[in-house]
This record gives sequence, structure tokens and C-alpha cells, in this order.
Amino acid sequence: MDSLTYDLVLAGLAVGSAAALTGIGLIVTYRATGVLNLAHGAIAMICAFLLRQLAVGWGWPLPLAACVTLLIAAPGLGLLMSLLATDPTRALVASIGAFVLLIGVAGLVWGTGARPDAPALLPDDPWIQLATVCVLAGAVTAVTHRTRFGRHLRAVVDNRALAELGGIDAGRVAAAGWAFGAFTAGLTGVLLAPYVRLDPYGLPLLVMEVMAVAVAARMRSMPVAVGTALALGVTQSQLTRFHPPGSLDPLLQAVGSNLFVVALLIAALAVRGVGDSVPPTTDRGKGVVRRLRRSEPPIAAPTVRGAGTSAPTSAWGRSVFRRRTPPRPRPHLRARGRARPQDTERAQSAPGIAAPDPTPWQTGTTSRTDRRRNPRAASGARALRRVREALRTLAPHRTRTAAPGRRTHAALSTHAAAAPRPLTASRTRSATSGAAPRLRTLAWVPVFALLLLPLIKSPHAALPVPALAVVLLSLVVVAGRSGQLALGQAAYAGLGALFAARLSGHLPVLVALLLAVALVAPLGLLTGWPAIRRRGLALALTTLAVGTAVSRFVLDQPYATSGVTVARPAGFGSDRAFYLLELLALVAALLSVAALRRGRTGRALAAMRDHEQGAAASGVPVPRLKLLAFTLGAALAALGGALLSLGANAFDPTAYEPVRSLLWFAALMILGADTLLAAPVAAALLTVLDSGSRTGLAATAVGALALLLTRFRPALRPPRPRTPTPLGERARARLRLPAPGSPPAARRAPAPSMPDLDPPSPLVAHQLRLAYGAFTALDGVDLTVEPGRVTALIGPNGAGKSTLFHCLCGTLRPASGRVTLAGTDITRRSAHARTRLGVARTFQQLAVFPSLTVAEQVRIGAEQGRVRDPGRTVESVLHLLDLDGPVRNRYAAGLPTGVLRRVELARALAGQPYVLLLDEPAAGLDTAEAHHLAGLLADLAAHGTAVLVVEHDLDLVADIADTVHTMTAGRIAP
Repeated sequence: MDSLTYDLVLAGLAVGSAAALTGIGLIVTYRATGVLNLAHGAIAMICAFLLRQLAVGWGWPLPLAACVTLLIAAPGLGLLMSLLATDPTRALVASIGAFVLLIGVAGLVWGTGARPDAPALLPDDPWIQLATVCVLAGAVTAVTHRTRFGRHLRAVVDNRALAELGGIDAGRVAAAGWAFGAFTAGLTGVLLAPYVRLDPYGLPLLVMEVMAVAVAARMRSMPVAVGTALALGVTQSQLTRFHPPGSLDPLLQAVGSNLFVVALLIAALAVRGVGDSVPPTTDRGKGVVRRLRRSEPPIAAPTVRGAGTSAPTSAWGRSVFRRRTPPRPRPHLRARGRARPQDTERAQSAPGIAAPDPTPWQTGTTSRTDRRRNPRAASGARALRRVREALRTLAPHRTRTAAPGRRTHAALSTHAAAAPRPLTASRTRSATSGAAPRLRTLAWVPVFALLLLPLIKSPHAALPVPALAVVLLSLVVVAGRSGQLALGQAAYAGLGALFAARLSGHLPVLVALLLAVALVAPLGLLTGWPAIRRRGLALALTTLAVGTAVSRFVLDQPYATSGVTVARPAGFGSDRAFYLLELLALVAALLSVAALRRGRTGRALAAMRDHEQGAAASGVPVPRLKLLAFTLGAALAALGGALLSLGANAFDPTAYEPVRSLLWFAALMILGADTLLAAPVAAALLTVLDSGSRTGLAATAVGALALLLTRFRPALRPPRPRTPTPLGERARARLRLPAPGSPPAARRAPAPSMPDLDPPSPLVAHQLRLAYGAFTALDGVDLTVEPGRVTALIGPNGAGKSTLFHCLCGTLRPASGRVTLAGTDITRRSAHARTRLGVARTFQQLAVFPSLTVAEQVRIGAEQGRVRDPGRTVESVLHLLDLDGPVRNRYAAGLPTGVLRRVELARALAGQPYVLLLDEPAAGLDTAEAHHLAGLLADLAAHGTAVLVVEHDLDLVADIADTVHTMTAGRIAP
């Protein structure tokens, strides 16, 4: 090995050692708290600045300054983070807020310039630094595996709730993890400061880039992280000796100086299992149940009653119970309160009834035993008669005369004689919105007044406000309405500015601006395509990696930005004229985003944001909507970025650094990500705070507000219904307007022309197999869900019922086997595609959309299903499930569980499904609600719907099921 190679290896080991420290700290913090601390780089920067201030500025001895910095200040910052990030769902936003706050504080205290005189804590010997890393890694490994605290740490990592039940103080363990992670961050900053640019922006970004070693180790293995860091450090140093001729040399040099960025991008895209929470559709987490199930005593299966016969009672090994007589009519259902013909005639002819009797959803909870003893005393008879009548009026034009032994299939439609007006989002909002929406509407008046004020005075200082508002609107689309964590929007803004500047040399500036937007918009697929299968932390890492890569390899490189000149469009050279152009662009962007938020697409985006799996089960094409959101977000960011550079008459790459993405994201979060008003207000706030001589004030204010709101923000409450004043009531009476919360008036309309369809073939599972590692969840399962019958699936926990259920509805894909519907193989079809084919489902845990009203949620199911007239179908389903009263205009947040169960079922029925899959539909229902649900399922099956129920309520199963399958150990026993 020659001397040059040896020297480069030593330099690479020094860089790799610092990167290994970062990886160790991030892994320990993540394993103790489940949070990826994005403020790790900012803590490193603050500690480096503090050590320099103590040792150089105030003349303290270096050992004393190092002890204060690393043993007091750094762990103190970690403990403060543990207090602020108590809620795991908000911890990521809290870490972003801490990152922005610390950068702002450093800018206010020490300025934005680089400091070349940072003290060196360790000698300039890579072997000493490597030994330090190895000793630290060994100590962490020993503590984790050989001490009581280590056992507690591993218990909290495996199952925090179970660890707390075992007497472990999980909060103290998490605080210790935060403190140690901050200590390693401070040590990393202190070691790197003498060799890199020490400024509030450079060092935090460098530490964030070396986050790649922890991601490559899947936030688990410290040896893998240390080895990856050392390998990347040595490789990066060795690349500096290669200088190929031609145009490849600048690119190779860029790769050599930013190899950790390349590793972060590859790791974020390729490594699975980092930040992805285990979806609720799997049976993971039930290992204890699976291990114990063979030792469970046999449980008696329910008796399925027929016409005078009953199936024998057996253990779980007896799987199928079939009726010996046709399932309908079922005499025993009268014992559950279903009306006989004479009861129906008597109830219809009873005098003095001015309004329908309350349904079991509204009445008290009489026991099921009492209703069986005295069926006429229960109100369920009248309620079920109402259900039967509603089903008969839904779609008589799609019902054929059934052959003997065969039922007909009636799709959910509406009565032609009373078809109400279709519901719209604006109509629903107007009936339910309270004072807050009115205040938001009035708030636009001063905002527009302030935006127009610079036209009167000099608009030079206000030029960045409209352009930055357009950029922030991209976050409203991606993060606010779609619910995607987008941390790389500054990169698309920079690309828009760069493309517009390059194209303006050959085209008119306005044409170049529009063409730049059109070119950058498809690049949104760079983050949109990975977002299809990622969410949460994994998506945040991906967008951050993409944004950092674009900044490092495009915006910061001379081969891309040299010779770039910026000129304003002809006729808009003055500040006032160009400001007017920016205002027009902002208004157009606001109108576009407002139109996107309304209507079918807006409801689908809100559903995807609130509950992604629930949206897919409603037929919402989630992958397509994610791509749409990221594409539109990239286009808006490009437009705003180009306007920013045109307003400044220069292209400045530092204006589009990745730190800007985090600052913009935090600013929008504190003002309301799904609010159009937040974009111009946040833009004005950031511009005004940074317009003074003290830079960093905006970051300090935004970071502090983000942390405070993350820590102390109250739980979201549903909007209160609007109560009209006496003057408003008189005005409504004079104008003949409906009262707030009242359902839309009905109007007569002809029945829609729908094809006369036969019932489809059953939903069939053929030899389904699926395994999680060494555990087999499904072992050759065969199942048929026949039209016109209620099929029940029972079994102990961990038997594989949920896995089979999700293979049928498309949220899981089996390793082998087929799922067919009407003879068509749908095994590889997604969940939303199966919904549009007529396979609807509900969830064991409620999958509703808190930000939408009841009527809007049902309308999503109708719009995304096979319905030609969603408005009519919505009204029929709301009436069927007794949701057509004032509750229709209430938001799902805050409604009782029983009502939400009906809402979820109504959303599934609104798509006119052929097959209905119900996962524990009676969970959370009282006795009366469960009784009404049983009657509804029986009537749905009577009209030809194939119903599959996974349920633990054996009494309910015995009441409604035609066929009962018992599942155990991943098999349906013969």
C-alpha cells in the first residue's frame, strides 16, 4: 500500500468514525423511543458551537469545556426532547421543530458565517477516533445485553405496553435513550467541527446525510452501522484520487464528496422495515397467542339451528355446519323480533302513528333473551320491517324472478319516487360549519388587503411573499390534503428556478416559466412512486433523501448552475409590475388548490389522509392519488421557486437547501396544513421575520411554536353545528331556506337505467398459502363465499382468520393459491380494484375518516364503486341504516362506536357490492344494535349478496350464518 492510499484510508477512517457515532446514537434513540431523531444534526451543531464558545470565546480549559458540553448540555437537550416528544405520533414533527429551532438559535447567537477555529477534542489520529468508536459501541452492546437497564430497554423495544404492565418505567428508559443519543450527537459534532465547515447550516446537513448508516442497518444493528460507516468513509476518500477525462470528472467528484447522500438515497429506497409500522392487516404481533394455541382447551362451537334441526356441538376441529333445509324462510328469526305477516299488517293498520317508531339504534338496550321471549315487545320488528321495505325499494329494476332454490341480487339504488338532490361537499359543510369556518372566510379579507398593500407603497421587500406562498401551497396539497410527509419540496422549487433560468435564454420568460413547471411536474414521481408503499417515517426519509440528492448533485454543482442568468419577463421589469404578476399566479394557484379540495377528488384525498387502508377499501385508487398529489405539489413548488428567483433577479442555490424544506414544513404545520389561508400567512411570517439584520429569527420562532404546539396541542374536536340567531331564523323563514342540519329536500326524478344483471359467481379461495418467516399463517385454505348466503368464519386468536380475510379483500397477497370472483382470477388485484369489482369490506378496528361528515363518507363509497347516480344511492343507504337525520351532517370525530359501525357499513353498501366481507362487525355494539345488524345481514343475503363474517360473538353467528367454518392453525378443518 503506497503512502497516498494509506493516507486516504486514514482520512476515510476519521470520517467513518464520526459517521459511526451518528449511527450508534440514532439506533439507540430509535430502539428506546421508536423515533428517528431528525434533530440529531442540529444537536451536534449546537454542541460544537458551545464547545468553541467555552474554549475559544471564554477561555475555559478544553477538558472542562468538553465535560460541560458533552456531559451536561448534550444530555440535557436529549432530556428536553424526551419531554417534548411524548406522543409517538407527533414525535417526528417535534424533532423537525427542534431541528429548525436549534438552527435559528445558532444563527441568532453566532451568526451564519463559518467558524474555522473550532477546537480539536481528540488528536488528529484516525486510529484514536476509531478506537473511541469501538469502545463506545462495545459499551453500548454490553449495557444492552448484560445489564438490567439493557433488559428493560429490549423489553420496551419489543412491546412497550407489555413492559409497562411488567413494572418497567418506559418513560425513564426512553429518556435515557434520548440522553444517550444526544450525547453521541454532541460527540459527533465536536469531532467533525475542526475538519468541516462549522456554521448553522453546513454541519447539521452533514450529520443528516450520514444518517444513511443507521438506515442501512435498519435502525437495529450497531455492528452493521459501524461497518457501513467505515466502508463509506474509506470509499469516499479513495474516490478523490480518480480524475477521469471529459465530462465525467465533475460528476465523479460530486459523487466522491457526497457518497453518504448517495447511500442515504439508496438505503431509503431499498431498505424495507425502517419506519414502516406493521399494518393492521397482518397477524404479526400475535406470536404469543400462536405459541399458546395448541395448549388451549377445546371450545364448543355454536349450534347452528335450522328448521327443527340443529348441528352437533364440537371442538374447533369441527369446521362446517350446513343447514339441512333451505335457509329461508327461517322460522327462528321471528324469535329474534322479525315481524311475521300478521304482525306487519297489525303494525301498519295501527291508528294514531304519526312518525316511525325509533329503531334499535336509538332505543334502549333490552337483552336478547327478553326479545326472544317476547318478540312483540321489542321495537326490532318495526325496525327490521323498515329495513326490508327499504331493500325492496332500492333497485327493483335489477331483480329477476329467481329460479327455484336461487335468490336474486338487488343492487343498492334509490327509490324513483323520492330521489333527493345529490349531496355536495360545499352543501354539507355549509350545514355543519360553525364559527371557525366563518372566521377563516373573514380572515381572507385582511390577508388580501395586506397582499395588495405593497402595490401602493414600494413592493420590493414583499416580493418573496406571493412566490413563497405558492411553494407552501404545494405542501398544502401533498402534506395537508393528502397526508404525505414531504420534506423535499425545496428541491423542486430549486429545479423550477434553474430550468426557468436556463430556458429563458432561448424562449420568452413567461413561456420558459410555464415550460419549467411542465418539466418539473413529472419529476414529482421521484417521490410519488416510492410513496405508494411507504408512509410515516419511511416516506419522510425518502423525500428528505431525494431533496438532499437534488440539492447536492444539481443545485450545488457548477456544471449545472454556472453561467445562469435571470431576467424578468418583458413588461414586468419593475417591482410593482412583477409583484402584480406574482399575485395573479398566487390567485390562480389558490383557485386550483381550492377546486382540487372540493368534489370527488378532494373527498378521496381526505379519505386517503385520514385512513389509507379504509380509503382503499372504499375503492379510492390510493397509488394514483399519491402520484397525483406529488406531481401537483412538484408543479406548484417549481412555479413558486421560479418566481422567487425572478423576484430576486438571481439564482441562489442556498435559497433551496434541504433546511428550507424543513423550515417550510414546520411553518405550515403550526398554521394548519390543510388550510389554504396558512400558505400566504406563513409566507408573510417567514419573510417579515427574516427581513431584519438578525438572521435566524424566523427559524427560531417557527421551531419554538412547532415544539409548543406539538407538546400542548389539545385533541381535535369535531366542529360544532351552527346555531342560528333569532334574526337568522326570521331571515331563513322569509327566504324559505332550510334550517341548518336538515336533510336536503327530496325531488322526483326518473329511475336510472341500470343493466339487469344475474348474481355473480361466488368468491372462491383456492389453496391459499402465506407464511411469516417460519410461521405458516395459511396452509392450503379453500373457502367459498356463495351469493345469497351468510358464511361465518370462527376460530381462536392467531388461527389465521384475519390473514385469510385480508387475502380475500386484497390488502395481503398470498404466497401461492388463487382468489377468483365470477371465474376471474383477482389474486393480484389491489384492494381498491376489488372494491370496484364488487367486493366490499369493513374493518375490525374502525376505519372511518374523522375529517369528513357521515354523508360524505357514504358518498365516497358510492362515487368509487359501481354506481351511476351516487346522490340517489347515498340517500337510500343513509335511510336504510337510519343515518338520514341530523347525524348525516356530523363529522365522524366524536361519534359513538355504534354509529361509526353503521357509517362504515353504509360506506361499504353504497358501492353496490356483490360480496360483503365483515371483520367482527358487532364489536362495540350493544345488544339492540347487534340485533338490528343481524336482521340487516339476513335481508342483504336474501337479496343475493354474498356475505362473509369473521366474528367472535357465537350467538350472533348462530343467528345469522347459513354456513360456519372453523379455522385453526392456518387451516379450515374438514
